Amino acid sequence: MQYFPTILRPAGNSISLKLSEYSSDLFKPLQIHFYHSGTQHDTDCPEVLLPAYSCPDLISACVHSGAKPVLIDFIHQRPWMCLEQLERAITPDTIAVVAVRFLGISERTESIRNICDTHNLTFIEDSAQGFPLSDLSEYWQGDFNIISFGRGKPLSLLGGGAVLTRNSDNYLPLPDKKSITINEELKYRLKVGIYNLSIHPFLYGLITRIPGLNIGKTILKELTTIEDISASIKNRFMANYIQYQSIANKSSQINLMLQETNNDTIIDLAEVANHDFNQPLLRYPVLFSNLLERDNAYNKLFKYGASLMYKQPLMEIDGVSKYLKKTTEHPVNAKIFSDRLLTLPTHTAVTQEIIDKIHSAIE
Repeated sequence: MQYFPTILRPAGNSISLKLSEYSSDLFKPLQIHFYHSGTQHDTDCPEVLLPAYSCPDLISACVHSGAKPVLIDFIHQRPWMCLEQLERAITPDTIAVVAVRFLGISERTESIRNICDTHNLTFIEDSAQGFPLSDLSEYWQGDFNIISFGRGKPLSLLGGGAVLTRNSDNYLPLPDKKSITINEELKYRLKVGIYNLSIHPFLYGLITRIPGLNIGKTILKELTTIEDISASIKNRFMANYIQYQSIANKSSQINLMLQETNNDTIIDLAEVANHDFNQPLLRYPVLFSNLLERDNAYNKLFKYGASLMYKQPLMEIDGVSKYLKKTTEHPVNAKIFSDRLLTLPTHTAVTQEIIDKIHSAIE
């Protein structure tokens, strides 16, 4: 049994297969556009500003649309872009700014909105890691707001996503239509069944020890087509949203645990960002004082669902640098951030016993 330890997954809750009719009123006054993957904005020679520590899928989306990604460094020890560097990076070719809701922690959207309005730029909020329990129309502030239903996301349906817009003149591409087949439905049911089994700590522990799977590895994946969301996914959205609202997210309990921790070298990123704990976090982010301390904590806490998220800033991920605009601004803080970040689980399988064990390990 020692060769197959139980390991708590970093993120993700079970998925309901219950069918439900989607309500078009849910996001009003925002308009929703469902996709299987990707988004696009057409222009002749565009540049898009985005955080230097974020998901490489943002690079894929920029490249697919013909845009040049421009990386903006973080401010020191915060999951936020440096606004001064952001303004310096704006050129006549800049068309948009992407602000990432990091694990559910909001960027300073009002300040970024003001910059975008001043320079006539599109404000895109990447909310793949954050989804609200209520007040859906007020949660997002961008002209375009990206949400994801992928594996391990807040409201997971194992695929697909959507773009929320504020007006009908949104320039979004029309997705390639997908036909509805019985075979597709059967495959989706099987996929969800396997996933719901795989997140059990014992089975997850087995899976993580299978060589070659690269679970959690951050890679650049090329975006080749933009497809319509499958009916199997869309027809489960409402049932899973209702289930999501009833889930006991452990963000508040972890916040209280960290306040009681005597280790003053740990930075509670949700606390210093004044996160509203009425809204859940996908994972709970903390920063350690250096790489060695972070890695030591990770080795102790891996079996309790701790994770490293993206292990490098974007410019260090294989295949990314060739797509980036070369600038004299080097993302030093994003590199430090990636070396010191550890995330703690907040999903339904996190018990008070697990939180106590995490507390003991970092005390």
